[in-house]
Amino acid sequence: MRLTAGKPQSDTCLPPHRCLNGTSEELGPGRACSCPEPACSSCSLTADGAVCEVCDATRFLADGSCVKNIMCRGTKVLRKGVVVPGKCSCKSVHRQCQQCTISKDGTSDTYACLGCRMTFFHQGQCTDTCPTGMAEYGMHSDFGRMCLQPFLCMGRKVRDGPADRNGRKCRCPDKNCHVCPFAGDGASRQGAVCEKCRAKQYLHEGRCVAECPAGEGLVPFGSKQYGRQCRQPFTCTRGKDDQGEACECPARCDTCRWNQEGAAVCTECAKGYLVAGECLKTCPTDRVAEDGTCIVDKEGGTSTTATTTPTTTATATTTTVTTATTTTPTEPGTTVEPLPTKCSQTTCENGECQQATENTVVCVCAAGFSGARCEVEIDYCQPNPCANGTCTAGLSASFTMFTCACHAGFTGPLCQHASKACLSNPCLNGAACVEREDAAGAEFFVCECTPGYQGSDCGEAVSQRLVGNQCCLAVLLSQHPHVCVAAPGSCTVPQ
Repeated sequence: MRLTAGKPQSDTCLPPHRCLNGTSEELGPGRACSCPEPACSSCSLTADGAVCEVCDATRFLADGSCVKNIMCRGTKVLRKGVVVPGKCSCKSVHRQCQQCTISKDGTSDTYACLGCRMTFFHQGQCTDTCPTGMAEYGMHSDFGRMCLQPFLCMGRKVRDGPADRNGRKCRCPDKNCHVCPFAGDGASRQGAVCEKCRAKQYLHEGRCVAECPAGEGLVPFGSKQYGRQCRQPFTCTRGKDDQGEACECPARCDTCRWNQEGAAVCTECAKGYLVAGECLKTCPTDRVAEDGTCIVDKEGGTSTTATTTPTTTATATTTTVTTATTTTPTEPGTTVEPLPTKCSQTTCENGECQQATENTVVCVCAAGFSGARCEVEIDYCQPNPCANGTCTAGLSASFTMFTCACHAGFTGPLCQHASKACLSNPCLNGAACVEREDAAGAEFFVCECTPGYQGSDCGEAVSQRLVGNQCCLAVLLSQHPHVCVAAPGSCTVPQ
């Protein structure tokens, strides 16, 4: 490289040297020199170029150059986003200002804050709280907090916010919250009120909980990873609740009632027949179809809406039928005052009053009751709903209305199916074959062995104690057939 001293001289070549305040001792006493940048008062000139070491009071030294503006983050100088040698500070703007630009105005420095630490950035300043109407963004970090126009944080992304922030990262304070609004006042200005939960959590009073609080009569609604809620019991019709929010009913069901057990009991089918709170393709053998519902008989029978839960006992298959709330006509011969046009606490004796139209009310009866005012207690064993079994009526805290104890050879929710599990006589040595049904509805059998035998089919002999002048045969069919233990008195050992 050709280096010049003093004025540019294209035909003069100089060795590498240091130029300080216009002279270079390395070139000779008092030898004149110059740095390429006017604001640079001291520089080193080599074959690779000039590197400034000291700038005058009108410029900042940054990465070997004299510049008018610098970016400062903490105490580090940045040039084009890269940390370069040098130190700086933004505390002249605010003690919590973390990032700023510093510009030279003559020999004076002008600061402009760009970001704060532990405080919120707003209009070039650091503030402990944002003005009313502004959301407080970034509370999950010590840096990058700022005051923004209200926005929605959905799936950890900014939605419906300022154009330059949409799509940027955000975070709801509750780690299980999927959607939280950052509003302009109250707890919501920091996203503390959740609107939709994730990870199978239930939304309750703006928070995400693993289970709905007990004793408050709330419905644990939802079955998916997202959107579960703790709600008051409600009716879902064609995918919408009373407030027009989205909801869901079981298959083929048009209208259902969500109860406190978190179950959706169907009250009206879109397809099929309504039986035990479910919509079936066909009616059971013991019932007949009428107006889209399977009823016990066509004369005076009260149609119930129920769900069935099979359970087993040692002697028979038992089906528990749970009745949901339903509206039914008053029993024949019962005189009841006409319903009023407005709901009151005394309108329905055993149920909930609902305003159907402006001048019409309807009583939605509690489990076990019917009638215009829910004044009639229902006997669910009259007529007998069990096709081949014994009905036992009863009302419990879980709304169990009746149970069917099936006769031998029958199974199913209402003992309506003939069992085939014992047709092959699988039990040996005189054992009784007992047919059962598991929770999924699959048939199986259990052999009740006679004394002296054991095993799944009662084919294995066991020791048997005899009475009187006989003995205890310890093992009848083993490798030692003559081993016995004597009973009181004489004993003859078989040979």
